[in-house]
Amino acid sequence: MPIPWMRRRGEREDSDPPVYRLALALSIPLILLSCRTGGTASSGGETSAWDLNESGTGEGRELSLSPGEDPPAEEEYTGTDRDWLEEARIAWFVRNDREATIICLDRVEKNSLEEDSRISLYRLLCRKVYTRLIPLEEKGFGDRNISSLFLDRDDLWMGTWAGGIVRYSLPLEDLTLIRSSRENIRVETITDFEEVGLNIRIAGYSDIYGFDKRVSRLIQTTPEKMGRINNLANYKGRLYASTVNQGLWYEVREGVWNPLGEGVPGLDRINALQVTDREGLLLIGTASDGVIEFDGKNFRNWKILYPRLPAKNVTAFGEWDRFMLLGTYGDGAYLVDRNGGGIAHFSKDGGDLLSDYVLTLSLEGDYALMGTLGGGISAKARNQLAGEGGWIFLGLEQGLNSLDVTALAVMGSSLYAAVLGQGVLILDEAIIEKSL
Repeated sequence: MPIPWMRRRGEREDSDPPVYRLALALSIPLILLSCRTGGTASSGGETSAWDLNESGTGEGRELSLSPGEDPPAEEEYTGTDRDWLEEARIAWFVRNDREATIICLDRVEKNSLEEDSRISLYRLLCRKVYTRLIPLEEKGFGDRNISSLFLDRDDLWMGTWAGGIVRYSLPLEDLTLIRSSRENIRVETITDFEEVGLNIRIAGYSDIYGFDKRVSRLIQTTPEKMGRINNLANYKGRLYASTVNQGLWYEVREGVWNPLGEGVPGLDRINALQVTDREGLLLIGTASDGVIEFDGKNFRNWKILYPRLPAKNVTAFGEWDRFMLLGTYGDGAYLVDRNGGGIAHFSKDGGDLLSDYVLTLSLEGDYALMGTLGGGISAKARNQLAGEGGWIFLGLEQGLNSLDVTALAVMGSSLYAAVLGQGVLILDEAIIEKSL
């Protein structure tokens, strides 16, 4: 990819545009200038930073020029890792060029940055380039305590602890306020979303809403006797709802609900629901009795299927291939191999997490991601999930503005993270690869 400001080898400083020379002189701190191998930027007969490789021999990487330039044949540009880092700094802070900043950062071998000042600069540039907040305040949406996230094909749906509902168009990057947050004593937290046909069904602590995308209309119903509603799942063409203290329910018709599984141990208090792709089961994560599976007729506890699985307070599920990842509140996470019955435990003591309180997780992209209370995000390549080690931690230094991550959603290379009190952060998955 062309980088328009790079000079030819041996080219004098006089050939730089005057505006660039002035900006460079005003913006580059002396401490960073002193870091350049071979002295400052090329001046007179001095060697340019691009003439040096890591051994200082003047033979190094080849870089392309800008479109429209007519360089001599086989023109070369070379630079050390710290030179690339400095050029990335110039690209971002002087030229305001995100694409060029990414090009330069891609050429930095992060493990070669031993000095604290360079590591800090590298992290800062990665945060600037690969993370950004969704600007909720621009639409007058002041509630940034996001409790739930949901992705359909075109939109990211956000629910708040105070009952607000926001629709964010992914292609247009535009926000629509569906319902404002409500400041009253009654708890109205938006806990979950589910897509049913052309409708988005939305769970609040005491209400269930339907949003018709064709006419952009929100309809509210208040089911009786259901208690605090925690999750929704569209299973075999029927909508199911879990509650904090009244068990599992299914919808007979819109607005009319019946209880299900009364008397099943552990089913009264439910944290999570997950429809599996492989077996076509509804998994139920309970607050005291681990995982219970439902096949549409019968319930079966995973204590029978996996006697060595100690997970009790299950808060989140993730499925990939033969593996099921279970997040817990206080005991880290468990990886279950549904073929052989093998079980792996990920925990703070084991160096896999920075907090054992897993609030949310995802196996939708190339990475397994776990959002925790107080420990940010733990990430690991999904295809290496069953192996030892390999966990990468995303925290304040990588761009999170809070270590309490309440919800995660993934589409393509974009990770959407709800951070308590700070709204929703969009992270490019490259931030994981470049994490230091």
